[in-house]
Amino acid sequence: MSGDSRGAAHRTALDERPVTSDLLWQETQHRRLFELLDALEGDAELAPLILELHRYAEEHFTLEEAYMEAVAFPEAAAHRRAHDKFRAQLTELSAGQSDAEGMRGLTAMFLREWLTRHIYGTDKVLEAFIIDSAIK
Repeated sequence: MSGDSRGAAHRTALDERPVTSDLLWQETQHRRLFELLDALEGDAELAPLILELHRYAEEHFTLEEAYMEAVAFPEAAAHRRAHDKFRAQLTELSAGQSDAEGMRGLTAMFLREWLTRHIYGTDKVLEAFIIDSAIK
C-alpha cells in the first residue's frame, strides 16, 4: 500500500478508483459523485440522496461550464448537451419510478455507466484543454 495507514479493512471502493483528473477541483468533484453513487447502491434513505445527487451534479456541471467559457473550449456546446442529457435523464429516473428499490438499482446503473463514459472520455478532453490554457 502506498503509505496508507488505514489498512485493508478500512479501504473502500473509492480508494481503489484510479485518478480521474489532474485538475484537483475536477478530481475532488468526480470523487464526490462516485461517493454519492456508492451511497445510492447502499441502504441510505433514497429521497435525500437523490436530492443531493441532483444538487451536486448541478454544482459540478456549473463549474465545468464556467471553465469551458473562460478558456473558450471549442467543444463546449457538445459538452453542455451531455450535461443536459444527464440532467434530464436523472430527473426522469427519479420522477418516473414508484418502486424505490427499482429506482435505486436503475439510477445506480445509469449513473455509474454515464459517469465512467463522461469522466474518462468527454471530461478528459476538457481537462487537457484547461491544462494547456493559462487558466487552471
